[in-house]
Amino acid sequence: MSSPEDITANLPLTSIPGIGDRIASQFHHLGIHRAGDLLRHLPLRYEHELAEHTLADARQAVEEGEQGHLSVRGFVAAIRRQRGRTTRIEATIEDDTETARLVWFNAGWVANKLLPGLEVMVTGKGSLYQGHLQFSNPRFTVITDESSPPPERTASMRPIYPGSEELASVKIERAVRHVLEPLCAGITDTLPESYRKERDLIPLGLAYKWIHAPEDEDQADQARHRLAFDELLLMQLGVMMRRHQLRKTLQAPALRWDDALDARIRDRFPFPLTAAQSRVIREISGDLSKNAPMNRLLQGDVGAGKTAVALYGMLAAVASGHQAALMAPTEILAEQHLGSIRAMLEESDVTVELLTGTLPERVRKERLERIAAGEIDIVIGTHALLTKSVAFSSLALAVIDEQHRFGVAQRAALREKSRNQALVPHVLVMTATPIPRTLSLTLFGDLDVS
Repeated sequence: MSSPEDITANLPLTSIPGIGDRIASQFHHLGIHRAGDLLRHLPLRYEHELAEHTLADARQAVEEGEQGHLSVRGFVAAIRRQRGRTTRIEATIEDDTETARLVWFNAGWVANKLLPGLEVMVTGKGSLYQGHLQFSNPRFTVITDESSPPPERTASMRPIYPGSEELASVKIERAVRHVLEPLCAGITDTLPESYRKERDLIPLGLAYKWIHAPEDEDQADQARHRLAFDELLLMQLGVMMRRHQLRKTLQAPALRWDDALDARIRDRFPFPLTAAQSRVIREISGDLSKNAPMNRLLQGDVGAGKTAVALYGMLAAVASGHQAALMAPTEILAEQHLGSIRAMLEESDVTVELLTGTLPERVRKERLERIAAGEIDIVIGTHALLTKSVAFSSLALAVIDEQHRFGVAQRAALREKSRNQALVPHVLVMTATPIPRTLSLTLFGDLDVS
């Protein structure tokens, strides 16, 4: 077995005391293969354990309404097994002050562990049943002559880990305890001390120590805050790196935008655009006129006119000799978009067609050929737009409705649909789901927000 100085993040589980091949296999099923994985396997919650009581004190605490987990110790006076639909094991323990009843259900193995005369340490929630102090399904440790008696327990917060049917939380806790101190001591914090102080963040090593073994709620809260901060920071850095890669290495078609085109497009709408729509259109048109790919999130309530704004951008793409696509999460929504856009483009030369997974094969094949030939200007569809068989002649703008229904992978797949591999389309994503600005920058940091 390894000494503390030999414990590193890459230490195999079988080098940790108490973990053999069989238990290591159980850890592997949870994705835990090395000591460092144990450190990253965080508790789901905590159980408050009170300091050790005599049985009489424990009874008084329960009578006064105590809800925390009590720790008591005593000698087994009797043990009984009752069979029925469920196996019930009942034991009686006693100390110099009182007796208590321990009850387990469907845990026949307990009868093989507890024998009259053994001293046990018991932890669990107490209750009063038929006038007796009772613990249901408590944890227990047998105190043997060979082992030194455990010290009297003090009040603590016990971590409860996500486990499995074969691997209980207590086993995970025991393994974590062996590696916690040396691993935490060896953590190098990537955030400078001045940066941490400005944001009231504890050191990373201390955060891992406190998340696994907090002395109180405040320590657990500080640990969660630091680890959550690091997770969000890492996500933001990845998003911003991706944003930089999109803007610096990829090229999109620069679309025409001038006063004459603006007037022509506005004339297509059967209603005047609002001041808010005009403001967003200026932002989008400014993006579309550049070679850097637009990647913009458009937020607005249902009925606020997002579709009109998106159509403006799609018509700008068509006016520049390219195609546009609008992807909706459902066929019903796609058909609604088709109807409203066709109504606004009535008597126009712009061709608008629907592409969904339920189209007859003959119709679908014909539309795919026309899309590839550039004969359809605006394609409205569902996830069917992402299939390999779909290829645009020159896709300049991809509009995605209900952004929260699609992920980054879907946006990336839509970017690759143009046959001109030298250029990627501009992307406009729309949502009616209210998103606070700070949260939208976190979730959609690779997008500009309108």
